[in-house]
Amino acid sequence: MKGRDNLYEMNVVMMELVYFAAWQQNFSMEDLPLHSDSHENYMKAICYIDTHYRQELTLSDIARQLSFSLSYTSKLFKRYTGIPFVKYLAYVRIRASLEHLLEGRSSIERIAADCGMPNAKAYTAAFKELYGILPSEYRKQFRQNLRYGKEKRYEK
Repeated sequence: MKGRDNLYEMNVVMMELVYFAAWQQNFSMEDLPLHSDSHENYMKAICYIDTHYRQELTLSDIARQLSFSLSYTSKLFKRYTGIPFVKYLAYVRIRASLEHLLEGRSSIERIAADCGMPNAKAYTAAFKELYGILPSEYRKQFRQNLRYGKEKRYEK
């Protein structure tokens, strides 16, 4: 990162590393496409998603907003994340919702709506796919860990 602390670039690098690791292939750092035109376009798309994820958002919206073709935009996501746009958007929304989920003040339905998910069922399915656990269980385990931390003893 050469001394830069750009969160978006770091996220892109991490997603690329996860993608490469998932395919269990050997790549050198020089092979990572970090300074190409398509990488710059990908960064524009990521920035747009990060600022608009709460809204109803489609791949067409991003392509239109950035003046890209639909197929080019789709290929960008597949190339740099290894997953389709819809799944990437769901993951961004889930990660953004974690703080509200752990606060425990809002219902799962409210959290799903606030982070831009179409409904609680879609939120729960995406959350389970990403974390391997239901959001309600995740919240419950977090609360148990808080109790453990306060009481300095183990609780089942």
